[in-house]
Amino acid sequence: MFTFVITVVLAFAPGVLLGFVLPSGRYRLVAWAAAPASTLGLVSVASSWLMTLGLPDGPVAVLVAEFTLAAAAVATVRVVMRQRTAGDSAVKPSLSWWSRMRAAIGVNRPEDVLAVGVPMALTMGFGAILFRGLGGVPGWDGMNHAFFVRRMIESGTTAIEQVCVTGSFEAKVSCGFYPLAADIQWAQGAILGGGRVSTAMLAWVVVVAPVAMVTGVYSAVRLLGGARVVAAAAAFMPALVGPDWAAVRTGRITEQSSPAMAAAVALVLALALRGRHPLRLGAIAGLSVVGIVMSHTYDVLFIGTLALLFFIFWPRSGRLIARHWRRMMMSVGVMALVGAFALGPVLGGLLGASAERAMNAPASPHFTSALEYWFADFNRYLLFGFPQPGSSLGTQNVATIGIALWVVMVLLSASLMSLVLPSLRWARPWFLSALVWTLVGAWTSSSDSTAAQALAGLWYGVRERVRTMIAPTIGVLVVAGACVLGLVLWWLAARVWARLRHRQSPAAFSAVTAAAVVVLLGLLAVQPSSWRPIRQDLVRRSPVGDQYVATFEWLKSNIQSGGVVATDRNVEFMSWANGDFGVPALFGIPPLDPASKTQYARRTSAFRWLVNVPKAPDAGCDVLEFGVQYVALGNRTMPGWERTYQPSRVSQTDRLRLVHEDRGLRVYEVTPAGRACSS
Repeated sequence: MFTFVITVVLAFAPGVLLGFVLPSGRYRLVAWAAAPASTLGLVSVASSWLMTLGLPDGPVAVLVAEFTLAAAAVATVRVVMRQRTAGDSAVKPSLSWWSRMRAAIGVNRPEDVLAVGVPMALTMGFGAILFRGLGGVPGWDGMNHAFFVRRMIESGTTAIEQVCVTGSFEAKVSCGFYPLAADIQWAQGAILGGGRVSTAMLAWVVVVAPVAMVTGVYSAVRLLGGARVVAAAAAFMPALVGPDWAAVRTGRITEQSSPAMAAAVALVLALALRGRHPLRLGAIAGLSVVGIVMSHTYDVLFIGTLALLFFIFWPRSGRLIARHWRRMMMSVGVMALVGAFALGPVLGGLLGASAERAMNAPASPHFTSALEYWFADFNRYLLFGFPQPGSSLGTQNVATIGIALWVVMVLLSASLMSLVLPSLRWARPWFLSALVWTLVGAWTSSSDSTAAQALAGLWYGVRERVRTMIAPTIGVLVVAGACVLGLVLWWLAARVWARLRHRQSPAAFSAVTAAAVVVLLGLLAVQPSSWRPIRQDLVRRSPVGDQYVATFEWLKSNIQSGGVVATDRNVEFMSWANGDFGVPALFGIPPLDPASKTQYARRTSAFRWLVNVPKAPDAGCDVLEFGVQYVALGNRTMPGWERTYQPSRVSQTDRLRLVHEDRGLRVYEVTPAGRACSS
């Protein structure tokens, strides 16, 4: 539990500290909403420059540098520049400690705290329901990221050439660049918390991403003119509608957390361009963008689109453009300088990563198939965004899910009216950004043109990643549709009772309708029949049961120095022995670097030889060279993946000897016959 808490604190604390460069009030609060992203930016700056300067660049050293950079920025504003914030000047010593704290924070209305706190608690509650009791992060890539984190902890460095490698021993470089900012944070949480890597990763799934989503969406809706109740409803709705939770199925936690941070980062960008506090807001905006680039790179495309639309539809934005264009240019310049400084040491690797992405050819189905995926497939509008479009899983037949589906579809259709209703100006950026990226997704997944394929290469041609990138939009638009419905109800009621138009405003009807929709969908979503399908899918993709812990602890206690454990890669979840328990692994990250592919192929040959794959060539020398001491095999496989060996043949070979078995999990010791080498 301590690891869970410390990981959450480390995700927010540096960014919150950095927020004190701004005066109390909405600017500081917006900066705090973007705290996880700006923390990732600080991580990126610290890790890249510590390595460049030849200083210790392990996870703890990076953490010290994060706080040092944030504290230096605050000191520069308050001491060197002789600038006192408005909040400081407004605080009087005679005030109570509670009043002084509220003035420093800038929250003077308890209802704002309630409006943010309730959707935040509810969102985290759904996360706890879906992910409780899992023995690790669901999905194949969760084990890859756990390997990254374990390498950071063991090597004492965050350098990519030491982290992205082919295995624990005799390691060769697997990739030239990978955005590791979030992985560094998980390493910090595991080190300082003293717990498992998977616990630190799940802390992001259940707390960090939901909090970032709620605070970002709430702040954006409020500052663009939405009512408090409407903003609270919009902040909570992405937890019910859209692929926010389903994104974690692959194990790429940043595929959930980066879209969750999108609203806050876009809002900071828009505020910086408006001209107030251009230097300070510009620096935080630039740092937040760097944090996204160094954790889940292509999400900056959606964030940039959303920020531009926030800026365009900001109240009285026209006059601000005319009066403060010089400050806008200052803000843009600061963003560019911060980005150049932060990314300078890794710019070559970042640009070179496009060649690695190009090795994954984007899929190009027929246009009709793309059109169905992006618009007509009802799975897009299901509770929890599960199953994904194209799936044949019949969850639409579940009563609660089916009812919610029709409610969502009606309200999404009604949200189109936000483009013409002045009171729904706050929803226009969300509608247009969703429309733009849905069209881009349809184009890139159906066109063979060079431009389309080059753009699709940024997300490896996987169209589901684009749907996940715009995850917050569908929930916000459901609330916008509810507000349209409220306006219609007010108009009809006013026709029946003329005095109503003088007693109640249409805004009140919109807020009540939005709250009613949240309650309705929330009651439908909390039913076990609604969340059980996605929960069962997450369980299928995770190691569940204390037999895994017992087996991993046995391996940790019995592995000898210089020895490694061979597994069927991530197929049977056994590689969590490395990520969570530090058991040295034969397999690391499959290499994109051609120079390392031969060595990785030899690792594969060693495993195939030991598990008695038919016609596998003699690889005893490879077993000996890589120090394979044990082979660990499981009884469950990752959905969509098949074993590369036949379990019946393992017991027939004299190269392995069974030494540990626990409820279907088996550990074999390599015998002298398995490591026999004639050369």
